[in-house]
Amino acid sequence: MPLYDFKCNSCRKTIEVFQGFYDGTPVCCEDNMVQCVSLWAHTPARWGDSHEYFDVGLGKTIKNAAHKDQVMKEMGVRPVSSSEIADEQQSIYSENKQHEKEVSVFNDALNRTNDVTAAIATAFPHKEMAQE
Repeated sequence: MPLYDFKCNSCRKTIEVFQGFYDGTPVCCEDNMVQCVSLWAHTPARWGDSHEYFDVGLGKTIKNAAHKDQVMKEMGVRPVSSSEIADEQQSIYSENKQHEKEVSVFNDALNRTNDVTAAIATAFPHKEMAQE
């Protein structure tokens, strides 16, 4: 919610108010206050540019974004994109699903035949044998 500055024309009192765009104007001295022109707050361009923080992944205290870039270059690492993370998560998920399927096939075969060797051959067929 935005922060607005209002001033009372009667008593010259100034207040800051968090309010939505369509909220009413505050009242002072039995009259509506006037909204003042406010400047935007200066904030850093990127997170971490204003305060030091400990980066767990790098294992170092980072002073700002430029320092983080320098540390990463010295360590020979690069930032990982969101798409790379999503691709890796999808790969792990797919491998897990395949593993669950193989375990299910193995358990079904073991219950059906009561023979571990036959269950392994059913769940994990050897590729060379499957081609013959």
